Amino acid sequence: MLRRQQRHLTNIIDVKRLRLSDRIRIAAEIWITYAQVRWLMLRRPIGDVVERLRRGEVAGVSATEAVQLGRRLGSPVIRTLGILPWDSRCLMRSLVLLRMMARRGVACQLVIGARTGSTFAAHAWVEHAGEPLLPTLGFLPLTSIPAASPSEHVQQDKPAEPDVRHEIASE
Repeated sequence: MLRRQQRHLTNIIDVKRLRLSDRIRIAAEIWITYAQVRWLMLRRPIGDVVERLRRGEVAGVSATEAVQLGRRLGSPVIRTLGILPWDSRCLMRSLVLLRMMARRGVACQLVIGARTGSTFAAHAWVEHAGEPLLPTLGFLPLTSIPAASPSEHVQQDKPAEPDVRHEIASE
């Protein structure tokens, strides 16, 4: 399975134009991931959403390959979500790409930037090793949710803390 994934990563990075079947598969992955992200965003705070989307990260590719892969996937994410009639702004695009990269074993960080001037504006993008995978549009980083360290991934597997709200309600 790992060899197949690595071979597929190489195909995505090295090929100038993907086969129609690969483009359809990537578009389907984008739509499914978008639906998952929207569902999570309606039910959880952003920190929890990012943590869930990152599940599956394993440092399996070099930084150069990861940046190439992220930029290669970023373009179809922008194009595919751009035609949807629902919210497909920068945060949703960034979260979709973050999840797609995690599926491929690449840890990325979500960056929130701002631009000041006559009006305040905010923008979100994804970075790997300090390199943007989606356009920054001239925004300066304001904050980021960095990629989790391997020790944090181990902690995710621990049982959840008991919900105090339920204990209080039952007393």
